[in-house]
Amino acid sequence: MKRLLCIILAAFAAATVFTSCAAKKTNVNVKIVIDQGYDGSYDETLFEESIEVQGKNPSVESVITALDNSQKVAIEYEQDEDGNSVIKSISGKENKEEDKEGKSIYYEWVAKVNDEDVRGKWKDFTIKDGDTVIFIYAIWEPSQS
Repeated sequence: MKRLLCIILAAFAAATVFTSCAAKKTNVNVKIVIDQGYDGSYDETLFEESIEVQGKNPSVESVITALDNSQKVAIEYEQDEDGNSVIKSISGKENKEEDKEGKSIYYEWVAKVNDEDVRGKWKDFTIKDGDTVIFIYAIWEPSQS
């Protein structure tokens, strides 16, 4: 009888550990703004809408996936060698480099969450309910030293 009781208690303890370790999926609603100018005024908006993002730890990368799945915006992205999402283009505006009058001009999609620059891996930058995620088509040229 003691042995049966020990087995039941061990099974209960194992079940408790497994269910408490499983991360729960979270649904968050975020406002998405896609702007084609890096001037801080967001007056060249290509898209602005609230969407629901799901995941265990919703991140900026989760927003990219949700946008792609919604098919409301033409978005192309790929996974880099580390498994991070990298935007290739949004609404036909591509990451690229151009030569103008002997100077390199870079066009690149960058992201902000609540006006805070997203640095590092987008999958590590978590979002929460009510956040505003802004994708900005930045145009810049390297400074001359």
